[in-house]
Amino acid sequence: TLVESLQQEYGAERRNAIRDLGRFGRRAADAVPALIDALADENRWVQEEAVRSLGKIGPAAADAIPALIAIQAEEVRVLAQQALEEIRGF
Repeated sequence: TLVESLQQEYGAERRNAIRDLGRFGRRAADAVPALIDALADENRWVQEEAVRSLGKIGPAAADAIPALIAIQAEEVRVLAQQALEEIRGF
């Protein structure tokens, strides 16, 4: 499954799986816990894609709000702000 693909060794494979999950939008709500875990991935591209996918899931990703607020990396924080707006429905 796509969620299992998040455990792949290579960052590009994890990133691609996360991107594919985001394409499902709110139908990927069951993947929110795995996407929250991906926010702490060592690969910034994986982190960024996880943020985007959480935003695409929208309000169903509300459990990710604390993790998105806690993001420190400037490059990812800008995306996290956009995702927060999508999750909160702004």
